[in-house]
This record gives sequence, C-alpha cells and structure tokens, in this order.
Amino acid sequence: GGVDVPKLHYPAPEALMNHLKSLLFSGDVSIYIDEEDEAKSLEINERVAELLKDVEWESLVQQASIYESYSGSVAFKFIIDAEVHDKPIIELYPRERFDLITKWGKVQAIVFKDDYTEDKRDYQLHSIYGKGTINYKLYDDKGKEVPLSKVPDLADLQDQDFGVPILMAAWKKNKAVSNEFPDLPYGGSDFEGVIDLFHQIDEIYSTMALYIRRSRPILMVDESILPTTIDGKTSMTPKEYYYDLVKMKPKEENKDKIFRDTPEIKVEQYTDAINGLNKAVYQTVGMSYTSVGLEGVGANVSGASLVQQEKATVIIRDAKIKLWVEFIPRVIKLLLIYDDILNKKLFNLEYLDLVVQVEFPEYNGQTYLEKITEMATAKQSGLIDTETAVERIYQHDYTQEQRNVITRNIKIERGESFVSPKQAVNDEGLIE
Repeated sequence: GGVDVPKLHYPAPEALMNHLKSLLFSGDVSIYIDEEDEAKSLEINERVAELLKDVEWESLVQQASIYESYSGSVAFKFIIDAEVHDKPIIELYPRERFDLITKWGKVQAIVFKDDYTEDKRDYQLHSIYGKGTINYKLYDDKGKEVPLSKVPDLADLQDQDFGVPILMAAWKKNKAVSNEFPDLPYGGSDFEGVIDLFHQIDEIYSTMALYIRRSRPILMVDESILPTTIDGKTSMTPKEYYYDLVKMKPKEENKDKIFRDTPEIKVEQYTDAINGLNKAVYQTVGMSYTSVGLEGVGANVSGASLVQQEKATVIIRDAKIKLWVEFIPRVIKLLLIYDDILNKKLFNLEYLDLVVQVEFPEYNGQTYLEKITEMATAKQSGLIDTETAVERIYQHDYTQEQRNVITRNIKIERGESFVSPKQAVNDEGLIE
C-alpha cells in the first residue's frame, strides 16, 4: 500500500465564513421604524429594541450569516409558547433543514424539519409555515406519516389558521442566484467552486503535519544507562520514547551520555502552497486578499490603490447587504405580529405597513463608541457644535425634545452658552 497520511482538516471554510460574517456584522446595524408622530416612533422603536435584545439579535444574525454562507439560504422559524417564554422565540435553520413549497415560482410555505428519537425509533417533524397557517406532520424512519403522539413532546402541538394571507416565517438567500442550481428557488452558497480547493488545502496541511511528525528529535542513548529485563540480558526502551530513541552499543566514550538530534524543519513550501490556495478561494468568492490579511498592503500604498484593492470586497459586501436590507424588515414585522398574538391575542396587520429603515455601517464603519469619539473630537476641534454632535449620535434613539434636554445638560456641565448658532439674538440680548 501507499503512505498512510493522517487526514487533518485545515480551518479554511471556517475562516471564510467568519470573514464574511465580519464583513457584514462587525459594526452596529441601525434598525429604525419611521413614524410621523415622534412619540409613536419612540414607543415602537423601544418595543422593537426590547424584542431584538430578547432574541439576542446580534448573535442571531451572525449565526444566520454563517448558515447561509455555506448552505446558500437561511430561514427564521418563529415560536410562541406562553409556558416557556413571554416573547416570541426565533430558531435558525440552514438550507439542509428546511424546504420551500412554491407555486409559479412564488414561495407558498416553508417546511422546517426537526429530527426526534423515541423508543429507539427515528422520527422527523415537519413544521409547515404557510400563508396565515402553521401545520405539523410527523414521519417515521420509513417516511410514513404517523400521529404526533408518537413523540410525547409533540403531542400538544396544534395546527393554526390565522386567516391572513402572509407567510408566517421568513427566509433569505445568501446570493440571488445559485451558479450550480440556478433553477431552484434557493440562494447560492459561498462555497460554490471552492470545495475542491478546500480539499487540496487539507491534503497539503496533512502532508505537512506528517513531515513535522517524522522530523521530531531523535535521542541516541548508550544501552548501559537503559533499564533492562529481569535477567539483565536485554535493555528496554521506555514506552514514552519508543519511537524517538536509538540505542547505541556500549562504548567508553558514550558512557552515561545522551545525544539529541534536532533536525531543521522547513515548512515554507507547505505554508506558501496553503496561502496560494487560500488566495484562490477568496478570489473565487470575490473578496480581496488584503481584506483578510493574506497579503499586506505595504507602508507606501496610496489611498486610491487601497480602495482599488478593496473594490472586490466592497462589491460582494454591497450585494449581501442588499439582501439583508430586504429581509430584516420582514423579520421585524413578524416579531411584532407574533408578540401581539402571544400577549394580546390578536393579529395586527397594520404592522405590514410599517416603514422599517435598515442601515449597515460603511465598510470598515464605526461602532457606537467610535461614533461618539469622532463627534467629541470634531466638537473639541471646533468643527461642529454640541447640537450637531448630539443630533448625529442620537437621531434614531430619542425624540427632538429629549435630544434638546441632552444638549442642555451637556452645556450646563461644560458651562457653555445656551444660544445655538442657529438661533438669533435681538438687540435686547434675548433669543428669538
């Protein structure tokens, strides 16, 4: 047979998914519902913020981005159970755990699939979220439909008919069209065209590991200092050194000595090959090498050159953001609808008319802390006034009246004038 090379996995797929996740969700995504009445806007935005915090929104969308990256699609299943929690619960499903039911190219229902084992028998629950309906079907390991009571935890599930024409779950594509399966309604995976490259990276990584193992230090020891069998005729190699020790025949010049051979390990050819294949992966996906640290930008690179290098990454990011901006409002509206069903026992279709604004930070955009730091620096440099700084930081979090109070308190603490540059002062010194 051939050489037995241990098969090791290099984390290239995980690195790709994490880079794509960070590309989207490394900063704060602004979600804001715009209402004509400021008080009403504040109220519903506070409610949405509470619901999003409860479902651990940031962790949720980051995990969703990983699911959609490798599988091509992700679906959000909404669960309400008053005995478990007083707010809606969202469970994520990658492509392999849900199916879409379509008619004339339009999605009519999402079928979520969950596996159960009961009395050593395997079952699969299909939760069918249609337009205004939720139905449950249980199948055994032969694909035959059986009563839900076969799995005691599912016995109390009841079909629901809300009598409204809206899809009761949400799903999104990772890419608008799959290059491998363009006729299917599911999106494209970021792994399309790179699986073979991942396998090649694993092969090189495994070969490198075997080379390193075979290059481990070797001990050469005079037999006279090794333990022997009971009769004293044969020296024994300690178990922990069985593969790393060479016994030398007793010689006076070697007596009581241990020699260690430390070979020089050269792995550059392996690491260079892995980096080259990694570059091919990101090139196929559509990202710049510099975005992920596979190639330095250099100390003397110009801003224009850097922008050009990052252009590919910006393009793929914009394409992904477009799909998320379309998807997130659907999730927000369903969260509000399910919250009403759970706590108010009513179905409010008015939420469908809400204008939900979703804004992703600019590429390499700012966190909340960075935004405050920038505004504070601009204020100290005299580039903007206090009102402008407060407006830019809190425009989506507080009403105008509340922002005025914040501005007033800051000026009191700093001993600033209450006269805004935007306000006029008459001859009597009074603010008009």
